[in-house]
Amino acid sequence: MQMTGLAFALVLFAAGCQPSSSGELATVTASVTSGPVGPQGPVGPQGPAGPAGTGAGGILWKDATGAIVPRVVTSASSLVYLDASGQVWQLDPLTAAVGPFDSFYGGMHTTPDCSGPEYVALSMPRYAFTVGYDRSAIRVLPDDPSTIQGAVSGAGAFAGVPGNCAPYPLSSLIAPRSVILELPSQSLPAFNYVAPLHPETT
Repeated sequence: MQMTGLAFALVLFAAGCQPSSSGELATVTASVTSGPVGPQGPVGPQGPAGPAGTGAGGILWKDATGAIVPRVVTSASSLVYLDASGQVWQLDPLTAAVGPFDSFYGGMHTTPDCSGPEYVALSMPRYAFTVGYDRSAIRVLPDDPSTIQGAVSGAGAFAGVPGNCAPYPLSSLIAPRSVILELPSQSLPAFNYVAPLHPETT
């Protein structure tokens, strides 16, 4: 017969209070040893899901028709567009036109008389750019960092126009023009969106 907790407690109380030879109740002290811990019970059911959190939000760009323009990034208060091949172009939101970056200096030399190899001021890799005196080709830096000259400072010269050499202090990152990749001038990416472009929050 299985004994309940209350019945077991009454038995212990009765066993602890026994009459003495004089007829008085005497307290008998007994020690109880705990048994081993039983096996763990099964895991309970999963509780209900908590409320959904709020989204962090973001910005996307759309054209005048409301079409989403993909791969547009805001960079230094201007827009850049990443084409499907991974090249980066500047984007004018008013005209919806893409084109190479300009004003990256070329025609730099580490010699005062413009002899030796020509260097170009660095842009970031995969940024399409032209040099000021030769916009016939679109150029990009290679992904291979071993081709980069690195930081150069000191006396040099600048030939803004071929044959026109002038002293120019070098204090920038440069790369030999020979390692710069040239793209055909007609290699502008297709960008069929209607101007003007505008941002919206998500």
